[in-house]
Amino acid sequence: MRALKWTGGILLVLFVALGLFLAFGVQLLRGPIESAVTKATGRELRIEGELKPTWTWLHPRFRAEKVSFANPDWAVEETMFRADAVEASISLLPLLTGRVVVPDLRLERPDVSLELAPDGRKNWLLDQDQKDEGGSRVHIRALTLDAAKVRYHEPARDISIAAELSSEKEGVDFLAKGRYKGLPLLASGVGGQVLALRDPETPYPIKGQAKIGHTTITVDGTVTSIAELDALDANIRLQGSSMVQLYDVFGIAFPDTSPYDTSGRLVRTGSTWRYEKFSGKVGKSDLAGSFELRTGKPRAFMQGELTSRLLNFADLGPLVGATEPSKSGVLPDRPFDTARWDSVDAAVKIRAPLTA
Repeated sequence: MRALKWTGGILLVLFVALGLFLAFGVQLLRGPIESAVTKATGRELRIEGELKPTWTWLHPRFRAEKVSFANPDWAVEETMFRADAVEASISLLPLLTGRVVVPDLRLERPDVSLELAPDGRKNWLLDQDQKDEGGSRVHIRALTLDAAKVRYHEPARDISIAAELSSEKEGVDFLAKGRYKGLPLLASGVGGQVLALRDPETPYPIKGQAKIGHTTITVDGTVTSIAELDALDANIRLQGSSMVQLYDVFGIAFPDTSPYDTSGRLVRTGSTWRYEKFSGKVGKSDLAGSFELRTGKPRAFMQGELTSRLLNFADLGPLVGATEPSKSGVLPDRPFDTARWDSVDAAVKIRAPLTA
């Protein structure tokens, strides 16, 4: 039972039990599996349908129907997960070291509710002591679904998002609505047929658009290992009424500018993000160049080089406290706005003629 608590969770117990006791008739294991998971996690697991084992040359495979798993007592909703069916394969050798590797998992009509409490508790951590994050022994490499509903709630940051996903011939369509840090959110798009959750060698294609408040983000590219976001390589377009609003989206301070529209390539490798070879407009000014952002403590560091053929001071003047062009042609004497400076250190160069 100690091992069950360590690995803690619905998938682990299902996979281990079915892999080891396949020959004894898995239908008889439904009751013991439900009891073991409920005792280990403090949350009720129910399997109201059939358990159907299927052996393949590479991995044992099973199907569990009408599965549901309860939320902890502190969560808003009673159920964290329910699905018409859960079908999965499991690698046997990793079980010898206490790891559960799932090459592929298929969910039929899943309904998932994820919650992050104000005190930091997370309902997706199945260990009652909330200590299994980053050390989970359940590794799902690929996920396929036919139709899904996913909700995410984080009251402390005023985030509440509801998403619907459905499989089509061209991939998985998604539509999400709700609030993100108090701002209205609407997102839609399409991804690949199979979600490569922990596959470092298979980039997952995604194409979509999101509007958060007055900021619009359009993406067309790939994500590697979705669960950890190991890498990102995408063409991205950013549009909005002022770059200062990007702080609400990304948590990084930008100047208060005129309306902007830029396009470029966004690449992430480890803790480094690069917005490469972008170009666009900020008010009447044109801008081009590259930014690099390295995340870390005590704060992120941003560096970049920008060029402009026509830079109107009024478009970027708010960076130094201006609301209109300086009549004297020098920087205005209004105070800097330093309220958000502790979010990032920056070293940005810009080369441009200055016009009033």
